[in-house]
Amino acid sequence: EHLNVPNRSKLGQTTEDSFDGNYYFIRGNVLFLIINDGCESLEEQEQYVAEIVTSHPEAKWRILAKHYPPFIGVESANPSDSQGWIADLAERYDIDLVLTGHEHAYSRTGFIDQDARLLEGYDYETGGAAENPEGVLYVTCSTSSGCLYHYAGSVQEERIVYHGQPEAPMASKIHVTDTELKLTTYVTEPWSVFDEYTIRKE
Repeated sequence: EHLNVPNRSKLGQTTEDSFDGNYYFIRGNVLFLIINDGCESLEEQEQYVAEIVTSHPEAKWRILAKHYPPFIGVESANPSDSQGWIADLAERYDIDLVLTGHEHAYSRTGFIDQDARLLEGYDYETGGAAENPEGVLYVTCSTSSGCLYHYAGSVQEERIVYHGQPEAPMASKIHVTDTELKLTTYVTEPWSVFDEYTIRKE
């Protein structure tokens, strides 16, 4: 009731009269799809993504955002859906980047294929880049407010290739051109780069 979000859909609503359905918007050449993790119908979510992607074929890049990460970077967190479901959905609809939250710690996977497997052979170091990669990149954002920090030692999830918790507010910037998507994550005090990764494609 408090947010004016664009293109709100009844798909993804948790109840018939709720205001929490999926929505999307286009910024430049990027299609952003936001899906509600509270919706228990995976069929509805797939229908929604298919409809929006099909109706916007002109988008050069596709970014999907949801609350819960499928690849867990902290011990206290649990995924809201199967890794296989989101990996299959993201790959089938040519999603370039999946943004999630919830964990209050930062993590970035390597490129994940349709079967939720890590694809080898890419430079996954911070500052790295990939040319015309297969698979989908997943990034779990940390906290921008500093209200709560989670992180406990090393991450056991092998598909996460970069992670950390500096215990300071963080923010990410996505810079996009026709041929490049660059994600830069900062520690806001003093705006130092924490992680940086680039996807290039023709």
